[in-house]
Amino acid sequence: VVGGVLAAAGFAVFFGGGWKDAIFSGLIAAPMTLLMRYLSNTKMNNIIAKFIVCFVGGILAVLVDRMGLGCNVDKIIIGDIMNVIPGVLLANSFRDLFGGDIMSGFFRMCTALLDAIAIAFGYAVAILTLGGVSSLGGEPWGIAVILVASTVGTMGIILQFGIEKRVMLWALLSSILCCAAYEISVRLGCGIFLASLIASAVAAAYSDVMAHLVKVPATVMIKPAIVPLVPGGK
Repeated sequence: VVGGVLAAAGFAVFFGGGWKDAIFSGLIAAPMTLLMRYLSNTKMNNIIAKFIVCFVGGILAVLVDRMGLGCNVDKIIIGDIMNVIPGVLLANSFRDLFGGDIMSGFFRMCTALLDAIAIAFGYAVAILTLGGVSSLGGEPWGIAVILVASTVGTMGIILQFGIEKRVMLWALLSSILCCAAYEISVRLGCGIFLASLIASAVAAAYSDVMAHLVKVPATVMIKPAIVPLVPGGK
């Protein structure tokens, strides 16, 4: 639960939200995380479970908007989406496809796409049920704030992944380096695609080196690193 709260709050700011958005995104993430854990324990289909969880999260986010607290409801939703978005699953599907494991890659890709559809429909139905939202916007944060927000959000993801304590710091550093490479590349005029490619290459190189030094699989390092690159906000 703590990991879910940190991830939602951090990424709400990372994608342009303010401190109010971070607080409410974190508060909404707590019941969403608990509900997702409960539904998983009941062996409910994962796609249906994510639809229900996102519907509840969407209802809570719109209610915050109705309270008129000056929050950006889209940033609140984006922060919470990062806890359920199947970004790592999609990345793994491409890894399998490029590695020649066609069946596994295709299965992972289909699962990720179905998850994404369930998430989108959950929030869409919630917003339509309550008549839409009004407070949309964001802040053009500098690179320092973005790096701090990314670090907080990724720390939440690391806690959810259950990464060993002895490698937590190194895994978190991989995310910081990846995010910094992306933001610097964008500011130097690279497009989003090229910036993502550069950042991913940096993360992959770092993960491969640290995997040998810390004696852990490279995926332990690469998963937290690519989280800031996941297009959850899009």
